[in-house]
Amino acid sequence: MNRNIPLCQADAVRKVRMIEVNGVATGINMLDEIIAEVKAMNISKDTDLRDVLLKRVRSAITSRMALKTLIPGH
Repeated sequence: MNRNIPLCQADAVRKVRMIEVNGVATGINMLDEIIAEVKAMNISKDTDLRDVLLKRVRSAITSRMALKTLIPGH
C-alpha cells in the first residue's frame, strides 16, 4: 500500500473505521489495510504481532472530532 498518495476527503472518510477504545469512539484510518499488511507478515509471536500492529495503528488514529470536521452533522 502506498501511504504517500493523498486521499480526497470523501475517500479518507470511507477508510476510517470507528471502534471503541476504553469506552471512547475512536476513528482508525485504513484499519482494514493495516490488518491485511500485518497479516501478510506472518508474525507468529503474539507480542511481536501486537507491537507491529499497534505501531501502525497509532499512526493512523484519528479523533472523532476530526471526523466531524470532514462530515458536518456526523
